[in-house]
Amino acid sequence: MDQYLVQVRFFGEMRDIREFIQPLSAPVLDVAEGLPADKDQAVLDTWRYIARHISYPPVEPYDYRYQEAFLQQAGGVKVFEPRVALFSETRYDYWQMPAETLAQGTGDCEDMTFVGVSVLRNRLSDDEVFATIGLWEGYGHAWITVFKNGQALVVEPTRDPQWPLRLEAPAYVPYLRFNDVSFREIRSGLLAGARPRWRVELSRLKK
Repeated sequence: MDQYLVQVRFFGEMRDIREFIQPLSAPVLDVAEGLPADKDQAVLDTWRYIARHISYPPVEPYDYRYQEAFLQQAGGVKVFEPRVALFSETRYDYWQMPAETLAQGTGDCEDMTFVGVSVLRNRLSDDEVFATIGLWEGYGHAWITVFKNGQALVVEPTRDPQWPLRLEAPAYVPYLRFNDVSFREIRSGLLAGARPRWRVELSRLKK
């Protein structure tokens, strides 16, 4: 099975990009439980939930994360101790899991997208809803794509809900789509490596 690996958390931690969509996470299920059976209404209600409960961070760079691991020998036992730094890392493009975003009530475009797709996967099939990574007005961006009647429609999680949904093209330029099951490369340029371990080089989208 192919893997599509991203390094967007800590200490060289590699994750398959599909792991960020978690429809069975307990906090996600709590949100999805109240969704109606009607798919259109479920999409709108999910978008409204994101708008009401998840705030876009007021200060950039929000993705800044810094961690240090400390290690010291004490009587032959390894213990953590804050005076001896073993290693440290600064991460400027940190992706939150849906549960983290829901708990904090704060997230940027990819964090909100992962929550929305995770929730909607409890009502829509893996062919109907995706997290999409690409460009918007020339800048790297993430958004929710809903497919209906063969058309790619945008749920823009960083804006207030609008209905009906608008077509993805031409304002949004997708490079790849994924959910907890599927991965689709729309435009080449972000994948490197060889099967079965692809690396998704998201830094190429940075402007």
